[in-house]
Amino acid sequence: SSGINAEYGALDNPASNEHSRIAKERHTASITIAIFTATCLMCNLPYFVSHILSSFGWLLEPDFGSDSIFFLWYFSPVSTVFLTVLNAVLNPMLYFCRMTDVRQWFWKLCK
Repeated sequence: SSGINAEYGALDNPASNEHSRIAKERHTASITIAIFTATCLMCNLPYFVSHILSSFGWLLEPDFGSDSIFFLWYFSPVSTVFLTVLNAVLNPMLYFCRMTDVRQWFWKLCK
């Protein structure tokens, strides 16, 4: 038999090859979606959390003499804007790195 796993018949069956190709594409798509979702959450979650907390009045003015957790929220307006902009910068980079169609389109556009 011509297949590497001939005793199992895995590579001799064209339907099995098609199934493994589809499974690989689904796995790649799942990883891509997970990367995009994680990036979006990491970049936008501080913005939404800080606005929810500030709407309830839970953000306190920092006391520079203490190691309060609320001291971290003092920088939240600057950090949330920075992270939101960072998300907008990262998205095209992620598309370029993860999707071959986007890369091919980009290189055709550059020619």
